[in-house]
Parts: sequence; C-alpha cells; structure tokens
Amino acid sequence: MWYDFKQGKSAAESHRTISEVFGDEALSESQCRRWFQRFKKGNESLEDEEHGSRPHVVDNKVLKDVINTDPHQTTRELAVRFNCSNSTIHEHLLAIGKTNRCGKWVPHQLSDANKATRVAMAGILLRRCKNSGFFNSVVTSDEMYLEVLDSGQTVTADIYKDQLSRVDQALRRQGVETTSTKFLHDNARPHVAKTTLEKIDELGWEVLPHPPYSPDLAPSDYHLFRSMQHSLAERKFKNREEVQLWVSNYFDSQPTEFFRRGIYSLRTRWQQVIDSNGEYLLD
Repeated sequence: MWYDFKQGKSAAESHRTISEVFGDEALSESQCRRWFQRFKKGNESLEDEEHGSRPHVVDNKVLKDVINTDPHQTTRELAVRFNCSNSTIHEHLLAIGKTNRCGKWVPHQLSDANKATRVAMAGILLRRCKNSGFFNSVVTSDEMYLEVLDSGQTVTADIYKDQLSRVDQALRRQGVETTSTKFLHDNARPHVAKTTLEKIDELGWEVLPHPPYSPDLAPSDYHLFRSMQHSLAERKFKNREEVQLWVSNYFDSQPTEFFRRGIYSLRTRWQQVIDSNGEYLLD
C-alpha cells in the first residue's frame, strides 16, 4: 500500500491490486482507506496503531522457509508468529513474490521452467486418464484437516505417514484393493520426506506426478477445502470437540457426487493447463 500511495494511486486501486495477489487474505477496502489517510497525515509507519510496540523486522529468508514448510498459513497466523502486524506480513509476502491461490502461498509468477513442468505433467496425466477406471483408483490428500490436530501442532513427516496408514486401513475396510491406489498429493516437505516415501512404497501405492506450486491442480485445494472454507465463514468454535463435530457433519452431509466432481474435474484442468502453456488457472 505504501508503494501504491507513493505512486499516486488511490486506496481503491491499491485494494484491487492487493486482492489480486492475496485473494481472501487481502485487507478490506476500508482498511486500505484508513492506511491511506495515515500516509496523507505523514505517518508512514507500517505498524497498526494498536500494535505500535510490535517490532516489524521480518527476515524474508525465514519467512520463505516458514511458508515453504506450511503454505496454508494465514497472514494472521504469520503475524502472530513473527510478532508483527498483518500489514507488515502483507508487505513482506509481496517482497518475496508470494500470492495466495486456493488457500496456499505460491509464487506470484511461475517461471518458464515451472510452466513447462505443469504442461508436461498435465500431458502425462491426461493421456493416462483415458484408460477406463483411472479416476476410480485416485486418492487425494492434504492437511486442512480431516484429522483435527492439537492446537499449535503441524503436520510432520511422522504424523503424515501415520495418517497414510490410517487411510490405507480405511480403504481396506471398504474392500478396496489398495495396491492399485493412485495417490495424488503436492510436494510439501512432509510429503517428500524419506520416511513418507518409504511408507508409500510399503503400502504399494503409485504416486501421481504433481507439479510444484500447483494448488489449482489439487482437488483438495481447488474444490474440497474451498467449499469447506466458504461454509466456515464467520463461524466460531468454543473448543476442539466442536471443530471435530462440525468437520464430521460437513463431510457426512456431502453427496458422493460432490467428491467425485472434484476429482473428475482434473481432466478439464489438465487440458486447460496445456492450452494456457502452463499458466495458473483462474477460478
């Protein structure tokens, strides 16, 4: 915002720019207007007045590492972690070239290599899905969460591999031949850790290729949790048990077609990636 102010842009123009980058994580237009009013009065501090005592020195290298470890974190969570204001986190996320897509922080601009990888992998998967029954054996995973973790706990490789074991057991109880399972997940650190890869190999699952920085090609991100996020808007829970109950009821209330639609739409999305030469898909 401060940069936009210096460029002579209006608060509304600045808000549109921020919204394009941060999506649901963006400041509201009224918040942008308040910041512009402060700038006009000569107060160019990037700290919220109510948090004026907070230091706003954020190490961008550390921020990158934190984001790469868990790209789902909100600006509010990051602000608490770095002991600074939301606006400071916004500025630093812009500085390191991050944008929020489908609830994950990814590069604002994909490199040519990233785009080429997206096209190549989409082509491979598009050819494979022509085989009958391909999508029936696809299992997709992410962590926003079907299992509710303790407060402050994040998914590590050990937690993740234990979750995979429970998924395998659940599939077996349903009579699914799990050695034919095709597993789709992203490249988050717990997913590519040695112990995780060993567990997947032990289960006999096939991991489908998934390009880096591509939540728009992950059904959990672009379909399942997006719908869940909309339903969660303005909801507040008193305790962990209320969260667990709401999550269970939410997924129990969804028809089979809801889950099938999210996975089967991959075919269209892979084709769109090829047609756009690897660019992000706009929903």
